[in-house]
Amino acid sequence: MIGNVEAVSRSEVLSFSKTNCEHIDLMVGLGVKNEASKSSTIGAQIRTVRILSMEIIRRLRERGFRISPGVMGEHITTKGIDISELSPHMTINIGPDVEIRLVASRREAARSQGNGSDTSGFNGLTSDDYLLSRSCVEGLVVRGGRVRPSDTIQVQPVSEMEHIA
Repeated sequence: MIGNVEAVSRSEVLSFSKTNCEHIDLMVGLGVKNEASKSSTIGAQIRTVRILSMEIIRRLRERGFRISPGVMGEHITTKGIDISELSPHMTINIGPDVEIRLVASRREAARSQGNGSDTSGFNGLTSDDYLLSRSCVEGLVVRGGRVRPSDTIQVQPVSEMEHIA
């Protein structure tokens, strides 16, 4: 699966929504450089990067939501990548340097926590809208570097041997 980066976002102050910027720098185990938010962690210190597709944003706009890249808390907004086809253990390569290993999707997290029908705090969202709004993936930075809008994205499954290790 091949696509492109549509937008990159971060917030230097603690907030859910992110501000679009010219580039973000990803650091192994630390996620986005100069990112203030407490993104998901694995263990005590390893921070994830959140990825959402422009296609999901468009679907929410069609339902009447005023939304743009970064508003849902994602760091990278993609174009041409079907987020629903991504799963943990897949690898996303961005540009010549960056590699991200997917670890979870927000949709899976929402379902496993029993939040699929809890739309409190999401005025006007049906259960389906809520799950759609949680349709992003999270990953660990395996190889860091700079990410810019228009960078090429390639999605690859992790080999069976890497999955076992």
